[in-house]
Amino acid sequence: MCSGWRATLTTVIDPLSVRCSQSDRDAVERVLRDAYELGRLDEGEFEDRLEALHEARTYRDLATLVADVPHELPFLEPVVAPHRDLPSVAGPEAESRLARRGPGRVLRTVLIAYVVALVLSGAGAGVWMVGPLLVMVALVVAAIRLLSWAVREVRDEGDHAARSR
Repeated sequence: MCSGWRATLTTVIDPLSVRCSQSDRDAVERVLRDAYELGRLDEGEFEDRLEALHEARTYRDLATLVADVPHELPFLEPVVAPHRDLPSVAGPEAESRLARRGPGRVLRTVLIAYVVALVLSGAGAGVWMVGPLLVMVALVVAAIRLLSWAVREVRDEGDHAARSR
């Protein structure tokens, strides 16, 4: 035999067959308690799973306890609840009206506010108020636009996540 060679045996171990720790069991218990509190598990299921949890030895044992409950445990494949589109409070006609509004609408609103401020100030001693009033109107309009953009982004992100599953 050659003296420089050593045979090594590589064992492929299924990650789910690895023994779990008490902190892993505690994390699963928190997921089960949350699921029970949210009504995802009834009292009987919850108690049965807690009983099985105390006897769990491997990650496979833990995985079977939370396979149908949304969780993001770092040692198991995450389970995510399906995304549901929330119904609009305003209704479909309001959503289409909002979709038609563009940057031109904002500019028009700011110009109208400027003209109204000029008229109300009497173009005399109160003219100094037009600048701050215009800035305030512009900030409010910008905040509304930013908020509506953020809501659209979150909704689109949720739709994308739901489609990718």
